[in-house]
Amino acid sequence: MTNIGYQVQVPASPEEVFEHVTRFPVDGPPRRSVLEERYGTLLERDGDDYTFQDEANEELRWQCTFDPPRQRIMRIPESNWADRIDSFEPTEAGTFWTIVWELKTTGFRAYTQWLSFQLTGKRRTYYQVVAPVLQHFTRTDASPSDPPRDARGRAPEEPVAEAPTAPTPAEQEHPTSPETPDPPRGPRPRVRRRRRD
Repeated sequence: MTNIGYQVQVPASPEEVFEHVTRFPVDGPPRRSVLEERYGTLLERDGDDYTFQDEANEELRWQCTFDPPRQRIMRIPESNWADRIDSFEPTEAGTFWTIVWELKTTGFRAYTQWLSFQLTGKRRTYYQVVAPVLQHFTRTDASPSDPPRDARGRAPEEPVAEAPTAPTPAEQEHPTSPETPDPPRGPRPRVRRRRRD
């Protein structure tokens, strides 16, 4: 099985990052309304394993396993959509957040999905999935067009491709939609040419 993913340093504790990303509390029972707002209608629960009905597609059922504050696993057994695994490791600067999407296809189709992600999906997924979390935990007066910074004021690590994968839940909701804007670019400098007589 192949996969792709992102690895990024977040300037907050694993507990804070886990709760913000998953909406699942580290201490105490989760609120059903909060989970259903994030994942869809709750169908079944067995300990920390939850089954949700996707609201956008009645045929999709998410099986989510929460292991706070270490890991969240999201799977759709009866679909070729990629499974997503989020891991949260403590570091001196906060949390090392790793997102892995496990690809269920193989061969040429897997390569095509991987290539598509590298060419267009990676940047959009970064700005839709990773950047909002970094911005939430970054206290800075930077302008909205500036990339998010970590606790030391540095730009976060560039997304790391580990291997190919299918679209994630977040990607499949809006991942490659044409409405997703690219980050703003500055104006191009004008070049004056001298007239020859």
